[in-house]
Amino acid sequence: MRLFNSKALRKAENLFANPEKQLSQTLIASYSKYQILKEQQTLSKYALCSIGLTLGFIISRVPLDNRVVRLGLYGGLILSVARANSELNKYYVTRQYQDVTENILDQKEIKKLRRAYQIKRAEADEDKKALAKYKYDPQSYH
Repeated sequence: MRLFNSKALRKAENLFANPEKQLSQTLIASYSKYQILKEQQTLSKYALCSIGLTLGFIISRVPLDNRVVRLGLYGGLILSVARANSELNKYYVTRQYQDVTENILDQKEIKKLRRAYQIKRAEADEDKKALAKYKYDPQSYH
């Protein structure tokens, strides 16, 4: 499974390769989060591979005369490594999805707050104008 679809990733990489373009902060933040998650995923896969190889080496050195037991140990090792790999993939995909949705929700919240601030500011400006008009002409307030 991939964290991003390939079109979005290519688009982001092309934007980062072109230094003349102005990039939005959200794009920079989401791409940097993606890069961090990608590095974490590769490191965890390397750790998982090294654990699997170490256990495979240990199993190969254990003096077992029965081939069925040895094959059972190898099969269990392969299944456990595959299961851990699928769990890691699910974890990273859900984490990326959560980061993207949190980013979208943060942007929506910022837009709402900005709009509320603009409305309050416009109301305050109208009140100031009305008070200034009332100051010079008290009859015009009503």
